[in-house]
Amino acid sequence: MIGLESLFGLSEAGSFLWTGQFPIASIIGLVAVVLTTVGVVLQPRWAIAISRLFQPAVLFEIDTNEKIVGLTIDDGPNGKFTSETLDILKEHGCSATFFLIGPNIEKYPDLVERMVQDGHEVANHMMADYPGCLLSTKQFMASMLEVDAKLHRFFPLDSNGRQVKWFRPGYGFATPHMQQLAHRHGYQLALGSVFPLDPLFKGCGAFLARFCLWKMYPGAIIILHDRPQQGPQTNHILRILLPELKQRGYRIVNLTELVNSVKRKAEVQVNGGKQD
Repeated sequence: MIGLESLFGLSEAGSFLWTGQFPIASIIGLVAVVLTTVGVVLQPRWAIAISRLFQPAVLFEIDTNEKIVGLTIDDGPNGKFTSETLDILKEHGCSATFFLIGPNIEKYPDLVERMVQDGHEVANHMMADYPGCLLSTKQFMASMLEVDAKLHRFFPLDSNGRQVKWFRPGYGFATPHMQQLAHRHGYQLALGSVFPLDPLFKGCGAFLARFCLWKMYPGAIIILHDRPQQGPQTNHILRILLPELKQRGYRIVNLTELVNSVKRKAEVQVNGGKQD
C-alpha cells in the first residue's frame, strides 16, 4: 500500500504533520490535493464557482431553468471521425461549437467549411493544445492571432455588426492577462462544466456518456475532444448522449445559442412576457 509519505513526498509524514513542524501548511496542502481531486473527478458545482473566482471573464455555464445545454468539441478537425461527428449531430438536430487547432484547420479546410454550413460554430483553440499560461505574451498572441486569421471569415456577426468569436485556452486555464488579451481582440472565453475527462480514456464511450448524463443540468457546457485517438469514443458518447438528452427534454446547442437563450428570456421578461 502506498503511504502518505510516498504519495505526497513526505518521508516522515506523521511527525511532519503532527509534531508542530508546519502543521497548518501541511494540512492545507493535503486538503488542497483532496479538493482538487474531487473537483476534477466529480466536478461539483461549487468547484465551478471557485474556478470562476479566478477566471471571472470565462464562461463555465449559464444560469437558467430552461432545459438547454451547450456542446463544445475541442482539438479538431481530424478527418473521418469528424465527418461522422457532423453526421451524428445532423441526425439528432443538434449544434456545437468546435474549438479548432491551427494545423488541423489547414489540413482539413473542407471539414471547417462543412461545420459552418451545418450550422455549427468554429472557435479558436490556438495553434496547439498546450497550456497557454506557460507561454510568453508574445508566444500566446502569435498563436491566438494565427488561428484568428485562419477562422476570421467564418465568424458570424451579431446584431450590432460585431464578430462573434469564442476562445478556449489549452488545458482549461486562462490567467487574467490571457483573459485581457483575448478580450482585447474581440473574444469571449469559454471553458465548461461537464467534462468526462475523455482524453484519459479509450474505448469507454458508454461509461463516459453515462457520466455526462449523471452530471447534466440546465445551462451546462459539455466538453468533448475530436482527436484521432478520441474520435471513435467521442462519436460513441454522442450516439448515446444526444438522444437521451433529447428524451429528457433538453436542447443541445452551440455556445452563442446558449448565451442568446438567456438574453431572449431577459428581453421577454422586460417586455412583460410579449414576444415580437
